Amino acid sequence: ELEKTVTIKGCQAATFLLRGSIPQEIDKLETAIKNSLTVLKIAAEDNRTLPGGGAIEAHIAHELKSYAKTFACREQIAIEAYANALLEIPKALAENYGLNTTDIMLELKRRQADGEFYCGVSQQGCIDWVCAEPLKATRSLLRRAYEVSSLMLRIDSLLISKEIPKFHKK
Repeated sequence: ELEKTVTIKGCQAATFLLRGSIPQEIDKLETAIKNSLTVLKIAAEDNRTLPGGGAIEAHIAHELKSYAKTFACREQIAIEAYANALLEIPKALAENYGLNTTDIMLELKRRQADGEFYCGVSQQGCIDWVCAEPLKATRSLLRRAYEVSSLMLRIDSLLISKEIPKFHKK
């Protein structure tokens, strides 16, 4: 098995020894440890969790697609596009696990439609409660995704609305 779990109990401090053949490997390991410790800190501060493995993203996408049907104009397209962007998270997980993304996404959508909101993507396919994610981390992820997409739309509209001067050779 390539993964190992290390449990530290009753310690006030811990030392991590990182080894790698190139400095970039060490930097990646250091970032992974910092991210893991941040998630642990968030989980310790607020013990509310959500199902992981893309379950929440798939559920929000399912709800957004239903909500989009209440609009008749361009808003519907924008809402559906945001829902599809959220579905990229479980799709990426399936790809990373080496699973057939089409089959996994069809099963995930079916199970979400059947009310199985805790179903996410794991190495075994679509299963209930793959893992638990801190609510605060998921909320932060969704906020950042919204902010980035809004920023991109503002930049896009600025470029479209701004007249670009054309120079012609005479």
